Parts: sequence; structure tokens; C-alpha cells
Amino acid sequence: MAGVAEIDGREEAVRQLETVLATAHEECKILERNGHVAQAQALARLLNDIETATIDYRKWLTEGECALRSGKSEAWFRARFPQWLAQGLAGHDPLKPKVRCYRQIVVPMRANVEAAREEARQAALRVTEKAS
Repeated sequence: MAGVAEIDGREEAVRQLETVLATAHEECKILERNGHVAQAQALARLLNDIETATIDYRKWLTEGECALRSGKSEAWFRARFPQWLAQGLAGHDPLKPKVRCYRQIVVPMRANVEAAREEARQAALRVTEKAS
């Protein structure tokens, strides 16, 4: 879902990040075919860094996957669906229109209580060892 933004005093359509990245990868191939290998490689490195940095935004999860990741119920996600849909953070699976999907970035992660306890225990042991 593309929106509209004001850029330099004029309104322009805002393209989805996935579209921008795909277009830039195509431009990378064109640069390489036209002999601009160094520029193509630099652009490819930059695009890879952007893709890595935005993975939580670009990855879509179904309601079931969201429930597993967060420990929240599917009903909890359904209650937020309309607002997130309007913001471009939720949508329907293009192949299965009845399936709701959410961008990973809005899905809370369930706390790993056991890992936190173990980390605290290790920290306490280090403090105890330093004190003795």
C-alpha cells in the first residue's frame, strides 16, 4: 500500500520498501551490464546492509506465527488488525486472502525468562568471585 508524501513542496507517491529494494537491485544489474562494476558492487553492498537492517519490517508473519512468537492470543492481534492495516503494518496473504498477516516489527517477542534467570545467576557468580 503506497501513500503520498510531500517532497520538496510537491506531493509524490511513496513506494513500499520492498519495491524500492527490488528496483535498486535491477538498477544494480544494469550498472554491471554497462560496465560500471565498481558502482554496481557498492550499490549491492549498500542494498544488502539495508535488507539486513530492515528484516523485521519486511518479514510477514501469520496470526498463528505471531501468537507463537509473542505469547499473545490471535484475538489480541485481530483487535489491532484494523489500525495496523491502515498503517501498512498488517494485511492479508495475497495467496490466501482470509489469512491475516503482520509485519514482524509490530509483533512483541515473548520474554525468555529462563535465559534471563541464567544470565542473572552468571552475573551474581562473577560478582561473588570478584568479592572473594
